[in-house]
Amino acid sequence: MITILHDSKFGTVSCRNELNILRYLDNEFKYKAVVYHNKNCVKCMLTMKHLKIPFTPVLMGDKEHKTMRSMGIMSAPVVIILHADDIVDWWNDFKKDKIDYWNKKYKEAKNEK
Repeated sequence: MITILHDSKFGTVSCRNELNILRYLDNEFKYKAVVYHNKNCVKCMLTMKHLKIPFTPVLMGDKEHKTMRSMGIMSAPVVIILHADDIVDWWNDFKKDKIDYWNKKYKEAKNEK
């Protein structure tokens, strides 16, 4: 199934990854996120819908589930914010305050251009 998205700046794009790549290349905001998610997870879908910074979605398999459980993380999604290759923030579950914080940083960086 192909998902068609519409962005006010870039127009019609074929998928979330394409939109994120365009957003990343378009600005100096060099943070990115990795969102580990489960299939049909409502909190995961909400997180990916509301997170405006460039991110890569990763569907969790057995290996990722085992790793997360070994770290004491019991709920999805797991969001990791990176600057270069350094982890600068992370959380699990749907955290509107964290999403809002990173969206605000992203918006401020775009406005500084």
